Amino acid sequence: MDYRYMHKINNEYMNRLSEAVLCLNSIEECKQFFSDLCSKTEINTMAVRFEVARLLSEHHVYNNIVLMTGASSATISRVNRSLYDGNGGYAMIFERIKNKSSRNSQQDITSGLFQALLYLNSVEECYIFFGDLCTNLEINTMSQRFEVARLLYNGCLYNDIVSRTGASTATISRVNRSLKDNTNGYINALRHLYPIDENKK
Repeated sequence: MDYRYMHKINNEYMNRLSEAVLCLNSIEECKQFFSDLCSKTEINTMAVRFEVARLLSEHHVYNNIVLMTGASSATISRVNRSLYDGNGGYAMIFERIKNKSSRNSQQDITSGLFQALLYLNSVEECYIFFGDLCTNLEINTMSQRFEVARLLYNGCLYNDIVSRTGASTATISRVNRSLKDNTNGYINALRHLYPIDENKK
């Protein structure tokens, strides 16, 4: 499926999220950013899907993948469809990993996912990869959270953010806590993308 025809995705927000992902330079930076952006369960879900895709690409059978990852057969089937009938995002990353480095067998699956993100080189490639890895709803949820973070960073009030993004006050409060907890995930990306003009202080 061509990433351009994923009509349900909010392209404005996804473009900004993609730009944030592209400014990440290490597995540690990815960990910080996604720890702010997502819950531990959400990160683990994406990491398991990526690991399932890797194992499928290496021709492991379903039963072995269930034992190795704990993924359900439904998850494996979904990933299999994305791997062979999706956007080509998984194949693109696996080819780059194969060409640029040997995989660390001791690497946990979350670090494996974050390493994969470092191989993305453009907004278009982010659409392709996340389109295979996630549902449209999951993509919109993540990109909405980053848009909320951007607006909070720019000093917007809660009511204005609700009006502009449709985010709940609970989501805005959660994002605001991440911004203020000095975890650096959101902040580092936002400072990179939207540097403060010292002359305007």
